[in-house]
Amino acid sequence: MHASRILQSGTTAIQRRNHELAQRSFYDPLTALRTAFLKAMSERSKAELRPTDTFARLGGDESIALLPDVGTQSSALSVAQKLAEAVQASNHVHSLPTRCTASMGIGVYQKDGQSSHELMARVDAAMYGSQSAWPQSNLPR
Repeated sequence: MHASRILQSGTTAIQRRNHELAQRSFYDPLTALRTAFLKAMSERSKAELRPTDTFARLGGDESIALLPDVGTQSSALSVAQKLAEAVQASNHVHSLPTRCTASMGIGVYQKDGQSSHELMARVDAAMYGSQSAWPQSNLPR
């Protein structure tokens, strides 16, 4: 959930109860670097996708790629491999060398879930499974 929505929700709940709410903002000096890094990775990932595909950040360091009409799970795995290679490619962010790996999960609508909630649960499970197999593999089996 976006920070502004959290604050809005919190203030609404507090107003109903007639209580006070404290807010504290802080500055993280790595935020700009982290944001630039995620943006660079996102741009490299989007470059591997078709114009009909969608790539979006879910929050934190998680992103999602929606691949309409991808065909088979094997085709989706091929796209995942391209995305993994794009993420792993060395680059520079603010003149600093960076390197990253990505854990991925794949889900196919209707086969792996009848709703977006079921599908995301399947994708999350596959992603966490690939994380436990790292460094041998970062892709779902």
